[in-house]
Amino acid sequence: MPAPNLETLFDFETNIESAAKTFLETATGLSASSLYASLDQDDFILPRIGISYEDGGAVDPFDTRGSGVEYLKYEGTFNITVITDASLDNTASNHRLIRGKVRSAMLLQADNWTTILDANVSGFTITNPTDSGTAGVYAESGTFGGKKQFVLGDSKVRYDTDRWKIYNANTDDDRWQASLGSEDYPWNASGWTAVQGTGSAPLFSLLTGTSVLPYYDINYMRPMGTTYEVDGNLAISTISYQINVGIRDDAWVS
Repeated sequence: MPAPNLETLFDFETNIESAAKTFLETATGLSASSLYASLDQDDFILPRIGISYEDGGAVDPFDTRGSGVEYLKYEGTFNITVITDASLDNTASNHRLIRGKVRSAMLLQADNWTTILDANVSGFTITNPTDSGTAGVYAESGTFGGKKQFVLGDSKVRYDTDRWKIYNANTDDDRWQASLGSEDYPWNASGWTAVQGTGSAPLFSLLTGTSVLPYYDINYMRPMGTTYEVDGNLAISTISYQINVGIRDDAWVS
């Protein structure tokens, strides 16, 4: 995904911090109003998570870019600061819980920098059903019922009136349907049962689309340690990571 301009591409701080706000909101269960990037202006809300990326410079060797060379690999320090109200009775347990959730979200095998937002999903794979044409790779294709529609040949995953369904245009019937619900996306629907379909209920996997960090790969991430302090009524833990950021080939401004 190409960046709109070089200013956006090289604004590491904004892009990295914005991505982290998104996946840490999900991981911690805190509201978006409790997570702040380094230059955000806000009211002082507790508990809160402060997020900052400090660029440490380019990494040799440089890379070939077009007819010349550029540095496309950078290293830096990524800090996550958990702040809670130390005057409250449950601060110790709440602070530790949030801190643990942050560390869990930053594991190498966690869905952090590669998280794909539901709204950015452009396709998926359905496994399990044995009826012809239902299993396979679906791609986004317009809308139906006011929500995204996904198509594989004659098979269509679409929102029809009051629930998600898998419809077959060739046989003109619904193969599978989910329970009544208003979910925006079929992989969030539950209670899939057969209408004319056969076999096991469909499983949605391998969602494809734009990740929360569209221009970079995080090639290296190492926990560097945690500092803890109590400042007046504030309990503060700062968790630091060394990260290496690589600009993707397809992110270069066209």
